[in-house]
Amino acid sequence: MARLSKGKRHQTIITELTLHPATRVTELAKMLGVSRETIRRDLDELGSNGIVSRTYGGAIAHPRGGEEGLQVRDQTFVNQRSAIAATAASLIKPEEVVMLSTGSSTLHFARHVARSHTPMTIITSGVEVAMVLAVNPQIRT
Repeated sequence: MARLSKGKRHQTIITELTLHPATRVTELAKMLGVSRETIRRDLDELGSNGIVSRTYGGAIAHPRGGEEGLQVRDQTFVNQRSAIAATAASLIKPEEVVMLSTGSSTLHFARHVARSHTPMTIITSGVEVAMVLAVNPQIRT
């Protein structure tokens, strides 16, 4: 991967933390081709700007406009929610229209859908859900 500017690197980190909340410093460093120290400095800067919260070995993205409780619930029963979300996401066919509410399980579903290459339209009132889906240009919200 070509060296990214700090701004692009920050945007990539935010996107990655939105799609994969449990992303570690070592994973980000490897993915972006920079040192762990660079990632730590990036996370510290993003943290001081209120965009992420540092955790041991990583960080989590702050919800933008979402309720704080959703972020906490999102980190419980992760394996179960992810398995359900993967199964549900696999049922969507290209160009389908899907309506989603908001919630922690719905957020896991949105992450799976955002990683897919299936063009679709998703109607949602969930700000967090819409933000996760926005990283995939094939998804219309």
